[in-house]
Amino acid sequence: MNISTENIRLIFGLKLKELRSEHGYSLSALSAKTGISKSYLNEIEKGKKYPKTDKITRLAKVFNVSYEFMVSLYLSKRLSPISDLIRSNILSELPLDFFDIEPIDLLTLLSAAPTKFSAFVDAIIQIGRDHDVRVESLYFSVLRSYQEMHENYFPDIESEAKKIRREFKIYSEGASLKDKIENILVDTHKYHIKYDGIQDQPDLASVRYIFIEGKKPTILLNKKMDDRQQLFILARELGFSVLNLSPRNYTSSWIDTQSFSHVLNNFKAYYFASALILDERIFTKGIVDFTKKSQFSSKEVLALMQQSQIHAEPFMLRLTTLVPRYFRFSQLFFIRYNENTSEQSFYMTKVLHGSGLSRSSAASLEIKACQRWVALTTLSQLNS
Repeated sequence: MNISTENIRLIFGLKLKELRSEHGYSLSALSAKTGISKSYLNEIEKGKKYPKTDKITRLAKVFNVSYEFMVSLYLSKRLSPISDLIRSNILSELPLDFFDIEPIDLLTLLSAAPTKFSAFVDAIIQIGRDHDVRVESLYFSVLRSYQEMHENYFPDIESEAKKIRREFKIYSEGASLKDKIENILVDTHKYHIKYDGIQDQPDLASVRYIFIEGKKPTILLNKKMDDRQQLFILARELGFSVLNLSPRNYTSSWIDTQSFSHVLNNFKAYYFASALILDERIFTKGIVDFTKKSQFSSKEVLALMQQSQIHAEPFMLRLTTLVPRYFRFSQLFFIRYNENTSEQSFYMTKVLHGSGLSRSSAASLEIKACQRWVALTTLSQLNS
């Protein structure tokens, strides 16, 4: 296993701090015994420096351990889960830089209570093994937390969408919204769009689109999609280009989740598409007007969706970006049910967390959490 230089420094720093604590030495006392400056010892413990051979020898002599023990990549039994965590290089997989967190910062936190943190890490590892938690699950969990911290509203992306609408007069008279976005992609961003690009590939019948990189980027669209689906995919593609998002996914289905940036960029493009199609000011006014009604009308909800030129799912998800900001409802979720008419039953097909993480999020799609009986009962009554 190849371990990064940074992680080797982290392991040595943890080991040094543990040995110093066991022997009851302060940094000043250890400095006096080894002749190594207090500031340099502090840098070692923080994982910023790795001492040279002569300094390691002096440290080993003071702690009455071998040189080989000092340079080994293993910690004591009580810190072994932390050692496993660092040696696995998973720290390099975490999106720490995105949150301006250095691995050293984590080391500082965990070294304050290493035994407790070690037990916590061990529990997380065991849970992951028991439930087959994949790294992709970690990325999506981080994304949900990131959305929740921002109440699922991102002014910088909203601003970019407004800029495009103004620059290209998105809502002026003339061509349809889909045609305008297509023209922007072709004329300004030099895309090539093929609406029947997947028809000769039966194995790809379920794929909505494929993106091909190049000097002239190409989008192969599945002709089975309707105009609203095509509109959203084109708007999303414009988001990838306008926001200069990379890395990115190349198909409508997730084949390989490479990193957190991969997941985050996909979310940003999706957000941009909804912000471009569903103007923040106009959409919010529509919600306000609807809430002023004395009676709920499903027809008016459908009318709002039809005006938006997109399907129900993106419409509902746009609610999760604007309602928390303008109506102060911070916990919103999207659950989609399909009906099995032959069995007269409903089954869940998608759960999306818009601005927070549902307490029942661990339940699989096949499990009906007890709090979902309201939705199921309401659907049954509407169906009768």
